[in-house]
Amino acid sequence: MNPALFTLGALMIAFGAVPNIFAMPQGHPTMPALVIAASLVAGGVALFFRRPASFWIALGAGLLTALAGAIGLARHRVIGLPVPPIASLVGGLYVTLRVSLARPSLRPTAPTPDDSPLD
Repeated sequence: MNPALFTLGALMIAFGAVPNIFAMPQGHPTMPALVIAASLVAGGVALFFRRPASFWIALGAGLLTALAGAIGLARHRVIGLPVPPIASLVGGLYVTLRVSLARPSLRPTAPTPDDSPLD
């Protein structure tokens, strides 16, 4: 497995799960926070499988997180993960950038004549 995909997947899972776990003593996370966390965890797990659809799942999770951070900065604090809105915005943009850079590793490669199994 590509180490960049593994670390990005682990980062997405941690970024989705950890804030909600630490938010439990203050009360239950909101439904938007759970949806964003579930999308981040699903995107992180999808990257472990290295399928072409993994790119779109992880990209959607990153964009959803960035959108929630932008909405949170517009004074709608109820939307988003239980972290400061700037953290959601920057984290979502970072995930989106890293997923975009990792897209070539998620594309299947066509076998070349040099990849003969008889060699």
